[in-house]
Amino acid sequence: MELKENKFKASEIPKIADKYAKLQILMLSDNNTITDYAELKPLTKLKEIMQLELNNTPLSKKADYRAKLFEMFPALEVNKFFKQKLTFSNVDP
Repeated sequence: MELKENKFKASEIPKIADKYAKLQILMLSDNNTITDYAELKPLTKLKEIMQLELNNTPLSKKADYRAKLFEMFPALEVNKFFKQKLTFSNVDP
């Protein structure tokens, strides 16, 4: 589902999680309303999500962005900024 470069509000995220339980790809890039990890919490219900794009959001500028996304979404395999699944051997110290 591509929702990038629009006026999508972070408050709408729970509706996505409820309506699209089998969603595997979600693009929310270039969206200035996503500022906190708590806003993504409803998406953790999406157990099959493999690609989540949040580049050019205030959230993507946080230092722990990469590690936190993989922690929240264990099935995540692809992200615009990092194309490898996080493992203990490639975690930044």
